[in-house]
Amino acid sequence: MTIHLQVFGSTSSGNCTTVWNERGAVMVDCGLGVRYTTRCLDAVGLDWSQIDGVLLTHTHRDHANTYTLQCMLRHGVKLMGHVDTLSSFLREHPVAAALDRAGLLVPFNGASLVVGPFEVASFAVPHDAPGGSHGYALRHEQAGNGATVAVATDLGQADGELALHFRDADAIVLESNHDVGMLRASRRPPWLQKRIRGAHLSNDESASFLAEAIGISRKAPGAIALAHISRECNTNALAHQCTAGRLAELGADECEIVATHKSRPSKIITVG
Repeated sequence: MTIHLQVFGSTSSGNCTTVWNERGAVMVDCGLGVRYTTRCLDAVGLDWSQIDGVLLTHTHRDHANTYTLQCMLRHGVKLMGHVDTLSSFLREHPVAAALDRAGLLVPFNGASLVVGPFEVASFAVPHDAPGGSHGYALRHEQAGNGATVAVATDLGQADGELALHFRDADAIVLESNHDVGMLRASRRPPWLQKRIRGAHLSNDESASFLAEAIGISRKAPGAIALAHISRECNTNALAHQCTAGRLAELGADECEIVATHKSRPSKIITVG
């Protein structure tokens, strides 16, 4: 059975990725406006009643939009996240208490859970968010055949241990936030540049991490979506060029590199 995914949007203004098949759908984050998110769902033939759950990576507001959370409350859509993340979410976000009272906050404290048709593995990633930050690998398997999608849109560092969670993924959504030269030349103050370097991957860091993950895999992914592209300190062209260069060195030229955007969805990726 195939898996489809589309990044509805991924910048510092908002993030949401949707993964689905014929049996159900899961969102990773809900940081975009409710009208826009609903239009994106409608465009791929989905509606809120088909969303089996939303996986929250962390509590920053570009990953949890107030109005979209209110929409989830109305439709009874569950918000799932690590117990520490949801504890911070309850303290920080005005809609969290209402979701909790409705039984729609679902904390987990283990490595895996089942959401709709997908087995979901969570893994901690380094990012400067209260309650920690997580990435997710979503897998659907049927009759011995399956496909895996790995998603991590905000991470400050990427090492070999983290690469294990991306091994043999059929599709990857990974941050490629900034170009180092553009960041240095920007008008952003030194303290902010330091924070960005510590909290987000540059194009070079993202490409190196992808090369490491592919290097320990039995196969290259069919597609890689480069996410959380800075609008001031990066371009899709630069991110693509950097990643394509590393893939060519690995002989993985057939892997499709997919652009993501602020206010229009990426192309649909289908794997499996």
